[in-house]
Amino acid sequence: MTLYRQTPNPLYIREPGQGKKLLDLYKESLRVRHYSYRTEVTYIAWVRQYILFHQKRHPRDMGVDEINAFITHLASEKNVAASTHTCPSGRC
Repeated sequence: MTLYRQTPNPLYIREPGQGKKLLDLYKESLRVRHYSYRTEVTYIAWVRQYILFHQKRHPRDMGVDEINAFITHLASEKNVAASTHTCPSGRC
């Protein structure tokens, strides 16, 4: 008898209309990493803007070109500070 049952990762397997939404999953991952509430709210807002900028396409379907287009949009049309244009991990 197995006491532990592994459930599928909702990021990879998700039936339509079931599971958690992307931003909820992202919020949970930020909380697991113990980010502050204000940081969580800010990061969620940036992800939301990114998704809306690309007409609600899922981030898994986008890549470097979409990231560059979004950053260019922020720099040229939204006058966002230069410090937001760098990728914190250095892998962008």
